[in-house]
Amino acid sequence: MQSDPLYTSFFKYIFLLVALLIGIFGITNHLFPQMSTTQEVLFDFDLFDYFLLVAAGLLAWLLHLIFSSRIVQVRLGAQRISILNPDQEITFSWLQVESLAKVCFVTPPLYTLRIKNKAGFYLFTTQNKYIQSGFGVVDLSEMGALIKKKKKALGI
Repeated sequence: MQSDPLYTSFFKYIFLLVALLIGIFGITNHLFPQMSTTQEVLFDFDLFDYFLLVAAGLLAWLLHLIFSSRIVQVRLGAQRISILNPDQEITFSWLQVESLAKVCFVTPPLYTLRIKNKAGFYLFTTQNKYIQSGFGVVDLSEMGALIKKKKKALGI
């Protein structure tokens, strides 16, 4: 079973997309101030408004730099976990997993994976079968079922 490549790309580039949209919005409002209206009243941007846009854009760009290298595509099997990078495939045994947890209130389901004796963590998604509820996201995919089964069996 392999994680969904579309969701992996979505999580990998969402912060970069937000940073670009904020940048485009700020540049457009600076170059064409007559296009910025709120309820048909011209919205006048001042220096503080531009500072907030730059800060939000930089924050989104920084989040992209931090998390984009951690978001990977994963293949799960009965005995092994494979992390699929574009240049290489890293394979671990389920016994080497230090922790595996679902990130609360993130849709589609996003999991964190820590490997014993390896610094850092990985983020990955499962397949496209889930339900969003008021209590969080319920993963109904085959990968989600395998993760629950392995966590229970290995006490992760």
